[in-house]
Amino acid sequence: MPQAPHLHAQSTPEALSLYQCICGAIQGNGTLPRDFSLPRPERDHPQALRFADGAYDGISLYHMAPDKRDIKSLTEIIGLISARAYDKAAECLQLFFSIDEYISLLPLIDDLQGWIIAHKDRIDAGALYEFSRTLLKESQHIESVKFALCCLELLNIEHDTQVRNLVRVLALSDEFTLYALFLMRRWADGNDAVWEAAQHVSGWGRIHAVAQLEPGSDAIRRWLLLEGWRNNVAPDYSALTCVEKSGLAEALHSGALDSAEFTAAGELLPYLLSEGPVAGISALENSGVFLQDYLTLAEARAAAASDFEAVQSLRDYWAAQKTPDETLLRRCDAVLQRFQCDPGQVHSGAQDSMPDTPCKKQK
Repeated sequence: MPQAPHLHAQSTPEALSLYQCICGAIQGNGTLPRDFSLPRPERDHPQALRFADGAYDGISLYHMAPDKRDIKSLTEIIGLISARAYDKAAECLQLFFSIDEYISLLPLIDDLQGWIIAHKDRIDAGALYEFSRTLLKESQHIESVKFALCCLELLNIEHDTQVRNLVRVLALSDEFTLYALFLMRRWADGNDAVWEAAQHVSGWGRIHAVAQLEPGSDAIRRWLLLEGWRNNVAPDYSALTCVEKSGLAEALHSGALDSAEFTAAGELLPYLLSEGPVAGISALENSGVFLQDYLTLAEARAAAASDFEAVQSLRDYWAAQKTPDETLLRRCDAVLQRFQCDPGQVHSGAQDSMPDTPCKKQK
């Protein structure tokens, strides 16, 4: 493979690339600071609403219809790349994604990839590879980096250590995690790469990684229960997924939970019951058995404040039913009395630090 070209079409030639910004912010534990945000050119849309990294794509994926647009301009850019007119292609990419402040590659990926596959005989795959690899490392433009990840998803990078490392670094940013995951999951060790990414992001990136992570080992299933649903967006997005993938229902029924797992189950429960931005308990199979199994364990093991808060959430949920089961309510009350307060004085376990901020690739 020839050496990838250096791109000269940059918004600010003296500024760092996005990849360099991420590299420079990585902490000793391999994560980015909680307040890290990618640089965005304010002058392009000075009045635009600013989303946290990954938020616009996340909200679009979960709550909005795909913003489909004509991809003709993007296919023409593929033509420029095949002609190795790299600077012109980079310039046109930035222009396309400057049409308005909310344009995103996400809803265009399927159409674009479908077009590339259908016209592969007319595309210089080597040029597309070189261009995309260079964009990952040199671009200052967010959607251009996403475009590069989208193209590389169709190419074989399995044995290109440099590109794999670039993708792993970009995945640390919540803005790029989703696109990196699309690429990672094609690797032979893709699930391990997705799990690694999930452990190193805490915002929208973790939500996406948990959704795509396969519970292929006891270690992964345990992590999903203890940590997978904890994110700084809204744990509700991952609560049901973590319950299902961790095998929590089976563990509750058998009582096979250690102390940390029982505590995590109680901390997760209020988010499962909330039915907030996404479906929770209503989408869980045999939900009634699941909840009663938790209460049975709580009757024997509740000790921490979070355990009692979970039982209070459970009581509130049952009390709100059209025909409350008085036996279940009395059982909850008996557990709550051990906390030496009235049941109404124990509140939901929703964490103040977790904002109620709402948020697919169409595949």
